[in-house]
Amino acid sequence: MNQRILPILMAALLFSGIAFADGGIMPATPYEIVFAPDQKAVIFWDGSTETMILSTKITSENFTDFAWVVPIQSSSKPEVKQADNKIFFELADLFYEGRLEYGVQAIPGLSGAVNEKGVKIVQTQKVDIYDLTILKATDADSLLGWLNDNNFYFPEDKEDVLEYYIQSGNYYFVANKINLLNKYPDATVGENEKNCAEKIYVDPYYYAETDVKLEEYFDSQIEYEFGQNIDCNGANLDGVRALVNLREGIATPLEFVFKPAVPFYPMAVSSVNKGDTTVDVYVFGNSCFEDSSKLLEFKNSVEISADMEYDFMKDFPQTKCISLLHYYGPNSSLVKDSFFSEKAYSPEYDPNYEPPMDFTSAVLLLFFILIPIACLLLVGTFAFWLLSHFFKFKKTDFKTAMICSVIIFGGFIAVDIVLTVLSLNIFEDAVIGFLATNLISAGAALIFGTYIVNKFYNENLRRSVLAVFLAESATFIGFTALIILFVIALSNF
Repeated sequence: MNQRILPILMAALLFSGIAFADGGIMPATPYEIVFAPDQKAVIFWDGSTETMILSTKITSENFTDFAWVVPIQSSSKPEVKQADNKIFFELADLFYEGRLEYGVQAIPGLSGAVNEKGVKIVQTQKVDIYDLTILKATDADSLLGWLNDNNFYFPEDKEDVLEYYIQSGNYYFVANKINLLNKYPDATVGENEKNCAEKIYVDPYYYAETDVKLEEYFDSQIEYEFGQNIDCNGANLDGVRALVNLREGIATPLEFVFKPAVPFYPMAVSSVNKGDTTVDVYVFGNSCFEDSSKLLEFKNSVEISADMEYDFMKDFPQTKCISLLHYYGPNSSLVKDSFFSEKAYSPEYDPNYEPPMDFTSAVLLLFFILIPIACLLLVGTFAFWLLSHFFKFKKTDFKTAMICSVIIFGGFIAVDIVLTVLSLNIFEDAVIGFLATNLISAGAALIFGTYIVNKFYNENLRRSVLAVFLAESATFIGFTALIILFVIALSNF
């Protein structure tokens, strides 16, 4: 097979050289969600019009010949324009478990032109790095001929895929070709640029306030590594920048607006590609949605509320629910398109849903809370009882030791809980907050405990302070040892 076939990308379903072994595993940070899938899409459905934003990772041996085709089911000509990557970062945040204007140029004079029998050129335009041609076709063989004649290199043994769309009717074909000179007029892409781009790593752990800031953030990383890497000597910076952005899936996404019979995502055409692919599709609407074609797995849905502050709510104010659908598997299995049907919302679909606690869970939680408290008070009682004998206090009975322990360490627990709640809004670092609250609680217990020992044991201040300090130290050491033994016992149970 002609090696130039490989770079084809159909329906924005990418044949990517970048492999992610996630297999649907939840990433460590929300922003990995943006960079993990080979293809990602946002679909907004208002009942008659679909807005679809597509973004992909793109790798190819020859970017000057790279092309892809998006079949669009629509009763009227689809509109295509530049979109903003930020929406994918906002959605990554929304679905996480835990929460540059280049313009569009239409080329006049080509609308309605006919290339050959069965294929009609509806419109051509430039969008950022893409040269677009919107086609209508009534014959699969003619469409195949037009694509190959215009360097789209569609595999001839996959003509049945085109026939699927022709026979389905009401499909436009948006043929896209990368033209880096649209955005990078000084860019050149050769072996030097490809070798350099392979050596450049960009950090995905970043949430940009705007698409422009996101681009500036990645550009700064690319420029730094470009200057540091000897493999980049003699390479063209703009060419390298373009290759890295395309590879990481942060090149300009495209927005399509059209009128299908029902909301859909073109999947069947991806069967022309080899290997596996990962697809994430977010569907916006007045209700939640699932894939009636059973290709995209329903993962989660989030009900939109007024207190959510995301920019996409300004663009799609009618949205009441956003559904996340996912596919991971071979391209060869995608032999039909995904058509979406309404699905009733349920709270457990939310990735942050926590089910109500049942009686058994409540009892177990109470047990796990009371056991450490009981251990703390028990160890404290024995500590005071032993110290009362060591210091030869006037009272050495177990009852007095228990009363002192309950009052002092009960007070410590109460103060610690209050300070922990307050520290959530004070300390950004959880470890520092934990240490600070416990030190303050221990100091408060020392002061309060001195008063209690002085009152119950009728001892002088110096002996009372020393006794409480030793009792606290011994108690926390013993309590820690008991908790460790308790955890070990549970882990071996």
